[in-house]
Amino acid sequence: MIYKSRTAKMPRSRSLHAVLLPGEIVQYTYAGRLHEAYFEDGALIRVDDGRRYDTPTAFANAASGNSVSGWLHCRVMRDGRLMRLNELPIRTGIVHDEPTKGEPTLVVEEMPPPPPKPLKIKRATPTLVGQFVEAAAPPLKVLSVVQINVRPLTVGNTTYWRHASKEKLYARLPSGGIGAYVGRYNGSAIQTDIPDSDAEI
Repeated sequence: MIYKSRTAKMPRSRSLHAVLLPGEIVQYTYAGRLHEAYFEDGALIRVDDGRRYDTPTAFANAASGNSVSGWLHCRVMRDGRLMRLNELPIRTGIVHDEPTKGEPTLVVEEMPPPPPKPLKIKRATPTLVGQFVEAAAPPLKVLSVVQINVRPLTVGNTTYWRHASKEKLYARLPSGGIGAYVGRYNGSAIQTDIPDSDAEI
């Protein structure tokens, strides 16, 4: 099912679920200092002290000590550039909070799914051993997805993503995403000689 928004403005009460992905890093800069929080369970978790904020405005106000709009001043890295939260596209199928009085209403229309494209068949050039027909097969379907919860962990001057139940560390990409497996954390150091137990053999 596809949903289409007819509004261009962002209500202040817009849900974080509508624009952010789990684990995505939100940045706010004030007085030359960078403040970061990651999105988890519908809230922003501050990286440096673990405090929880239900809205980006609450996060920005706590970081600056002033009354500012987090939707306008907080940013995330998307497609290689920093984007304000009010510039982010609405995620498909997300239900939004009701706007407060005096704010523009977000209207969502249910659109029918597009018709499937016909399967194209490409025929190979005839050869001495016969004629072959190649068919463009549909993409493989993902039957199951395993979701793990990670939290940021700083070791030395480097911040990693930590899978606490298995003490695994993964590289943190400049965009805030999860990179390759690094090793196991024993509480004081990273053991890089232990292979990833979840890697395919």
